[in-house]
Amino acid sequence: NQWYGCWGIGVKNWTDENGRFWEYQDDVEAEDGLFSYIWVAENEPGVTISRYYRYQPPSVTVDGRRLEEPFPLTGDHVEPGKIPGTADMMIESQIRTRIGVDIHQKVIAFSQKNHDDYIVFDWVLKNTGNVDVDDEIELPGQNLEGLYFGKTFGGHPMNRNSLQNWHSKTGEMVDDTLRMVYAYGSANATSNTDMFGGVDFTTGFLQDPEWVGLVTAFASKDANNFAVDDFVQPRITANTNPWETVVSRWGSYARLSTGFKDDLNYAYMHELGYDVHPNTFHHPRGDDYDYWQAPNANSWTGYRWINTSTESFGPYDLAFGDSIRIVTALVMGTIDPKKGWEVGRAWKEGTAADTWTEAEWKLPPVWEHVDIAKTDNDKAKDSWVTTGKDSLFNNAAACVWAVQNDYQVPVPPPAPNVTVQGLPDGIKITWNGESESVPDFAGYRVYRAEGGLSYAESAGGTATGEWMRIFECGEGTANALTHEYVDTEAVRGKDFYYYVTAFDDGSHPEVPAHLRGGVNGVSESLESGQFLNMAIEPAVLTRQPANDLSNVRIVPNPFSVAATELQYSGQGESDKITFFNLPPECTIRIYNETGDLMTTLEHNDGSGDEAWTNVTGQHFQTTKNQQIPVSGIYIANIETPDGDSVNLTFYIIR
Repeated sequence: NQWYGCWGIGVKNWTDENGRFWEYQDDVEAEDGLFSYIWVAENEPGVTISRYYRYQPPSVTVDGRRLEEPFPLTGDHVEPGKIPGTADMMIESQIRTRIGVDIHQKVIAFSQKNHDDYIVFDWVLKNTGNVDVDDEIELPGQNLEGLYFGKTFGGHPMNRNSLQNWHSKTGEMVDDTLRMVYAYGSANATSNTDMFGGVDFTTGFLQDPEWVGLVTAFASKDANNFAVDDFVQPRITANTNPWETVVSRWGSYARLSTGFKDDLNYAYMHELGYDVHPNTFHHPRGDDYDYWQAPNANSWTGYRWINTSTESFGPYDLAFGDSIRIVTALVMGTIDPKKGWEVGRAWKEGTAADTWTEAEWKLPPVWEHVDIAKTDNDKAKDSWVTTGKDSLFNNAAACVWAVQNDYQVPVPPPAPNVTVQGLPDGIKITWNGESESVPDFAGYRVYRAEGGLSYAESAGGTATGEWMRIFECGEGTANALTHEYVDTEAVRGKDFYYYVTAFDDGSHPEVPAHLRGGVNGVSESLESGQFLNMAIEPAVLTRQPANDLSNVRIVPNPFSVAATELQYSGQGESDKITFFNLPPECTIRIYNETGDLMTTLEHNDGSGDEAWTNVTGQHFQTTKNQQIPVSGIYIANIETPDGDSVNLTFYIIR
């Protein structure tokens, strides 16, 4: 999914540092097209962006290879005292604008299962009077009148198969309980096929069923008020085309204070039947007008497709030193990939209606304006995709709950360090005891996926990447607490991926008693997140090393692109070739039929197996120049440290 955005800030009756009076002044783009803000090194010299972790990021090792991201980088810290509430991570930065407003941003994220589908942007805007990088105050005592702060949101799917995006919103009407602009993928106007969900026409897989939104979680009622949320904000919401956003300079004061077009006004909206908040400016909701051509197109968007949502907060009057706080969050909602395969395949076969068991279809409101879903087969698929909207709204509500409660969210224990090692008779997973530092720690769980990191199905229907719990230990389980597990059910010749979670007893002493039930109001045991220590490279069963080179085998031989599913079924393994029955240490040199050296593999892990990969171990069958070999005859020269060698021939058919 793609997401883009920009922001703008504007005031009126403003005097700059040279004494020049401006009736209106905005800060979003300079005349040269570049943003005019200045990065400020707030916390440490030379560092403008700092990243804080609640816990040390866990290490992940597979067959001796460290896989976790490098840590620490410049600006990285393990410092829980800097992070609001119980969040896992915060990125902090500060910029200075040319009108003398500093913007302090905190980007906050959780890995807890009920709060891992949004990222919070917590902004404080302060009238400092400082317009440049030094500490001197150029505008001491300035008062800012009629300040507006605007944001543009352009979330949409990846536009596969010419899939377009459609924007709508909630929160501008008096009875609304959630403030959010959101987008979802829609069909191309020229298509005769229902593409909702981003259908892969070859497999039926729903590639882009996502719904993405920008939710408002808090907006100051007035200056220095960080406690009372003004639910009338954002005062302006509009659906428009991103080109119009640029051409009309979204940052201009007129746009920030009254929206894009003259008909964005309270009286006009009431004529359309919208009970909007008084003194606010809004477009009609995208879902409420015709799919192919918006009504009044010439008077507001002028475009068939609603590609961007914009919103503006204000007006605020800020005396020198005053601040306001605006909190928004990027939120996602979707169906899971397995359901996307199930429903998509059924739709391709014409049987999707059999997968939908509810009494009524669940279609986007915009479908009411045109017959997009022409058959029950289409309606069933589209109903499944539309359930992603429920997830989006639930996740947005969870975000608002977290912000309202100062980010005091019940959280699981920290994830442990994990080591995975392929052995001849199983794959051994071990972990450390870091998770046991919290008082409500209860135990561990081990998860495994075969053939890939995320669920997918081959053309023949073979499933890979489905995560399953294979072991648990500790409180409430059948196994005593331990720090290792050997997966003896792993199958030779296949790739396996693992992660280990730590779970708690559900008491959650880390938050106040009245918040221990979390957003759902019910205390529950939680476990650390999948992506904290998931091994992104596979482990495989190895063979015992051979004593000599007499029984080395190359599998498959011949290698045929037409038979990849019969050879290795894992994701990304279509080009895999493996050497078996090797001695514990040897060098493998691969030549083409004319004697050119294609690549050299150093086998030194003590096992009897070695796959033809590149230096990272992530790509199969690549030459020393990172090219894919063509069809032909190849010779593998295998040599041991004591000088013994053998030449073996194998074939590649593409």
